[in-house]
Amino acid sequence: MKKRSFHGAASAAAVITACHDQNLSQDHGVSHSDYLINSSEQLVGFGVRCWIAGCRSKNFAQWQKCWACYSQFFTPAQTRIAVRELACWTRVLESESARPIVINSLDQQEFSRDERMAISIIAACQHQACPALKACTEALIGEGDVEAAIQAAKGFAYFLDEVGMTLSPAGMNYTGGVSH
Repeated sequence: MKKRSFHGAASAAAVITACHDQNLSQDHGVSHSDYLINSSEQLVGFGVRCWIAGCRSKNFAQWQKCWACYSQFFTPAQTRIAVRELACWTRVLESESARPIVINSLDQQEFSRDERMAISIIAACQHQACPALKACTEALIGEGDVEAAIQAAKGFAYFLDEVGMTLSPAGMNYTGGVSH
């Protein structure tokens, strides 16, 4: 299977079937849903949304949607790394945040303010915009361990950068969403 990739935020649209494997749907009760992911920013935002939703609900299906989406853009080995780094980062965000991070439901197109802030953190990491990185992280988690959150974000951001999924500098002010 040919992997899709982006060249910054200006890439062509690619339709992702969140659960493309019919056996996955039957075995785990995951419905087929299409999400239009047309930028690295949207891939990050969708991953954050799915992963945090799965952590809160303990619903494995949320993580499967993230895995299925990411596997459309990465090789199997890269998918494991991407999801591991995403999971590490979102776990730190959730544990260090002074308040619950607001995520929209999977059926909503627009990203919440907090989801957009998470996208901004990854963009700031990739573009080494230290003041923006610290400000975005503080805005998202409040008085938690900002340095731990930044270090976890860097692992995810650096991996994405290595595989050519670089967010645009404008990602530091991302205001879009994900289409269905």
